Amino acid sequence: MKTSKLLFTAITAITLLLCGCSIKDEDSSAYLGKEGTGSIYFSGMLKELTKNSRMSLENLDVNIPKCKDNMEPAFVRIALRNIGLETGEMVWVEDNDGDDDYFIDISVVPFSNDSDNNGAPNFLTTESLELELKAGNYSLEYFAVLNSNKEIIMMAPREDGNYGPAQFQNFVNIALPVPIDIKEGTKHYTQLETICYDEKFALAYGYLFFDFERVELTHLCVFGNICDENQKHAPAHFRLKIWEYFLEKGETGRELVNRTNQVDFSSQDTNQLTALPLCVPLPDRQGTDYYFGEIYLIDENGGEQLIREGIFEDTDLLQFYDEIEDVYDYYHFRESCCGYDDNAALLMDIVPEEEDCTVNNPPSSCETAYMFGDTEFYDLELKGNNWGWAEYFELSDLENGIYSSTLYAAAAQNDLNKGFPAGEVHITIEGTNVKVNIQLIEGCTLGNTHVYLSNEVPTKSSPGQYGNTHSNVGGKLDSFHLQYSGDGNFWIIVHVEVCCEID
Repeated sequence: MKTSKLLFTAITAITLLLCGCSIKDEDSSAYLGKEGTGSIYFSGMLKELTKNSRMSLENLDVNIPKCKDNMEPAFVRIALRNIGLETGEMVWVEDNDGDDDYFIDISVVPFSNDSDNNGAPNFLTTESLELELKAGNYSLEYFAVLNSNKEIIMMAPREDGNYGPAQFQNFVNIALPVPIDIKEGTKHYTQLETICYDEKFALAYGYLFFDFERVELTHLCVFGNICDENQKHAPAHFRLKIWEYFLEKGETGRELVNRTNQVDFSSQDTNQLTALPLCVPLPDRQGTDYYFGEIYLIDENGGEQLIREGIFEDTDLLQFYDEIEDVYDYYHFRESCCGYDDNAALLMDIVPEEEDCTVNNPPSSCETAYMFGDTEFYDLELKGNNWGWAEYFELSDLENGIYSSTLYAAAAQNDLNKGFPAGEVHITIEGTNVKVNIQLIEGCTLGNTHVYLSNEVPTKSSPGQYGNTHSNVGGKLDSFHLQYSGDGNFWIIVHVEVCCEID
């Protein structure tokens, strides 16, 4: 659990106390704007954001933004939109050119007092002609507080449902965009909370920081496997970091991504360790965009080891895009998995393979293979004397995800030392949908494939009676799209015929 000191210094809130002052209720000097207009002012004070949050702060993991040394506000930067009279669509207020990023800067006059005793001065924005606006409905889309060094020191998070529950929008009571209804002859305020800005977690604030540059987005989705000394596959827990990269200068720019994938490694059954793919947006401007990426494996103690790095460009991501389905497939890395490379040459493997991949090489013949599971056929007392395994899934918190296991061939009596790892199986669960992806190692091809999926305990060992069959598949890839009851529990068996021609 984080200490209270860390919480108080790392996350603060700025409350904008907005009191509408009508010229009908106040002296006319209170508002001297043009007829048919109103104005917006911001005032605020800093306070710790430790209560009334929509999510417990302890759930933020270690990604707590750090406040800067100079926390004295100099000006605020905002972006507003309203409904255009001609088109009826939302348009930017003060339609600046692209160099201004559609922002409006308003200077700040610090108060002399520190009424909340947090060590930072309260502030009031000065009068701004750019915020003297026609009466109507507006939307506050962006709000940042900057210091005299023009550094962003605080931001109001923005609602963005695409990037998961650990986004900063969940830690404030009101996230942007915020509607503002401007009435004639009034000064209008609203109430916001902001969080200290740390550029390392830029995406978590919800803006993407490309919305105001009119930049298109592309996406990168990553999933990984790691193999143990017996070549048993399991999903990887990893951190992905990506920076802008300036090819001519040979140096990185701002950090775009610093995130980890979500995993559930609580199960005692290694076949039921599960992970979610990590998908992140990246800017895709005119011309070629370059990025520098790193992938770190995270061990059970939280330690991180760099395993992939390299420069890639926006066009490299097109290989993962399915235009028909309008979805992105994964960049799938495999670490320490004999016979497997990453599914694409995106990042360089910087960890040399040290394991002995000559043990239990597949013979040049055809064999039967089963996905490794938690229950042997012998324990199920199936008719016949077949070797093999079934897996019983009892799903819990992270039931939607990808589960990985190994296909073992020729492992008579379920003795792995007699057989060899012939491939991998990935089981993707989304609600009641179960997708089974089968991939063999290089040099091997598929014959018939069979999958048993049911809430009922299997009673037959013959693969032809499993209910789901693909005949004479060929190649090394196959997939089944199946469904189950959705109650969280089911049995599964994956059987394949493997023919290998190994030099």
